[in-house]
Amino acid sequence: LQDVTSRLYPRLDALRSAAALRESEARLRRMQAIGRIGSMRLDLGTGRARYSAEYLQLHGLPADHSGETREEWR
Repeated sequence: LQDVTSRLYPRLDALRSAAALRESEARLRRMQAIGRIGSMRLDLGTGRARYSAEYLQLHGLPADHSGETREEWR
């Protein structure tokens, strides 16, 4: 037997991947909230940093703090 689903329905494979990614990201957000672990993401296109609510709280930053560039962060 050979699974040919992805060849017959390539869009289905992409939808499954996207759903798995959303589930993984939701799980990460829950674990960060439970463990009070902050995270920072750097958008390579704009060079701007974005922070999780936990990161802002840990560093005493206001909830509406906008991301800064890497140079500004340093």
